Amino acid sequence: MNFNKSYSVGVIYILILFFSLSCKKEKKSEENDFRTKYLGSFRFVLITESWRLGQSNLYDTSFYNGVIRKFELIDKNDDLYSGNEDSTENINDKITIEFSHSSKITTLIKKDGELISKSGYHYVHEGRFVNLDSIKVYIGGLGGLGGGLNYIVAGNRIK
Repeated sequence: MNFNKSYSVGVIYILILFFSLSCKKEKKSEENDFRTKYLGSFRFVLITESWRLGQSNLYDTSFYNGVIRKFELIDKNDDLYSGNEDSTENINDKITIEFSHSSKITTLIKKDGELISKSGYHYVHEGRFVNLDSIKVYIGGLGGLGGGLNYIVAGNRIK
């Protein structure tokens, strides 16, 4: 009877040890993901420049409480970039920036906070984190030959 009790305690001890080591490995991989420090809720100021051939440019300023998060495949559906050239990008280095209720971009980010510039047919974006709590992004060329939109986006972390 003592043997069975000792055996049960030993099995429980091994299971607890196994699960605690497994949890540490998951936490460790999260710590190694450099994107984590850039993620969070942000208050965005969005300056929209709209232009038409032969007309004066119009400017509008709006504010939005948005989010910067790790990229998910579904984010490609509403990304302002519509090209296919990004299919070779490493999704483990991508983030999604939702800066308006109807606008988001997905982009690669370097460890120092610089966004990898992306351009395509009637599209370009570039930007960087000024520091961990502030980001600036330019998105331009949206539209066609007769008119379009450019965005200037500045965001500050909501604490």
